[in-house]
Amino acid sequence: FAGDNSKLYRASVISQIRVAALQPTLLAIVDFGTILEGFYEMCNLSFVRGKGTHFFATVSAGSYSCDIPVHPKFEVIVVVRQKELAEQQLAFLDRFEKYLIC
Repeated sequence: FAGDNSKLYRASVISQIRVAALQPTLLAIVDFGTILEGFYEMCNLSFVRGKGTHFFATVSAGSYSCDIPVHPKFEVIVVVRQKELAEQQLAFLDRFEKYLIC
């Protein structure tokens, strides 16, 4: 879609992921481009434990970063198309369990 790489679009998608992370839900992310770069700690399961059962992960957008709450039962599936697999950084792919869906 036109404008998919604009700062406003990126901010909107990041906001949607942040809101989803507050819920005990499963989020599937497809065609993510560079958006997930800011969710390094969340994708790496690197959380800070708050009071009780609250967890926080650092999210960054450019030079700005903040801790966001993450529900303990929040889950993410990242879908990478096979034709785009070679373009992904190995360090990014190493964060996840991998499955081939035919």
